[in-house]
Amino acid sequence: MNSTSDRHNAPQEPYPVYPPHSASSPGGYAIASLVLGILSFAVCGPCAGIPAFIIGLTELTRIKRGAAPPEGKPFALAGAILGGINSALLIFGILLYLAIALFIIIVGFREGRY
Repeated sequence: MNSTSDRHNAPQEPYPVYPPHSASSPGGYAIASLVLGILSFAVCGPCAGIPAFIIGLTELTRIKRGAAPPEGKPFALAGAILGGINSALLIFGILLYLAIALFIIIVGFREGRY
């Protein structure tokens, strides 16, 4: 027998076995937090900022406990940060508005307008 026929008759080695690919996607709450955080600056303001902050923190807690996929951590964190910044700006704006209104009232009383 020649060497060519030996190669064809030799038992084939099986294909290498790889572990199953377990790519999990980020959780829905993590993505919702990010979307709401972006919308809070783009369109909706506090209507989306406060829920983004709450949902993001809740999802980060679930990820820490192992109840949610860890791939969602960056999404949930970004959503919580954006929602927190938007909520802080809202509170700052309300306090600034009240301070200006109070200043106008005090100046008006001093000048005898009221």
